[in-house]
Amino acid sequence: MTIRRTALAGLVALSLSTSGCSSIYEFDGKIAEEQVRFHRGLTNHNILEVKRVEGELVKYVDGEPHDLILDYISITKNGKTATYKRDGIGEVVLNEAQSQFDGYLAKILELKRARGLADIKKE
Repeated sequence: MTIRRTALAGLVALSLSTSGCSSIYEFDGKIAEEQVRFHRGLTNHNILEVKRVEGELVKYVDGEPHDLILDYISITKNGKTATYKRDGIGEVVLNEAQSQFDGYLAKILELKRARGLADIKKE
């Protein structure tokens, strides 16, 4: 029975690691003054939406296979949306966006770890 359970646990871990599972980043809350939401979109891409204090909405979207490497971003400001992809124009923008995206993911993990530690501590 123990061998079967160990084998099953290994298969589950393998399937999660190869599926690009990013559930550890799922988040809907505030980081500083910004409203931040990380979720899996309808097309199974990872999406990070950041509503900035100034009102602009930045949507960071990764590509296949959900590798947390940005495929494109869209920025909505004053009712107008601009989308940047990995092409001659968008490459520089996406490099900066990737740095921001990675920073948000790190902050999400930091907040979730702190929340978990606070929840587990005895009073």
